[in-house]
Amino acid sequence: MQTEMKRKELVEEVSRRAELPKHKVKPVVEAMIAVMGEAVAEGRTMNLQPLGRMVHKRRKETPNADISVVRIRQVKQQN
Repeated sequence: MQTEMKRKELVEEVSRRAELPKHKVKPVVEAMIAVMGEAVAEGRTMNLQPLGRMVHKRRKETPNADISVVRIRQVKQQN
């Protein structure tokens, strides 16, 4: 089983794939994470291929956190 991906690893991977320095990639990745987090909190559906279509199913509020259940449907790659 893979370990969880943290923000630092995401920034490094995006930097590598985009062939851009980390200091230019980091603010963009952080802004993207913030926008996606706000969309989940609002219960919005997101269609971000190839990541997939994310549909907010339900939400539960606890004293320490808001818990959202999101279903992600990824289209299978054609060979």
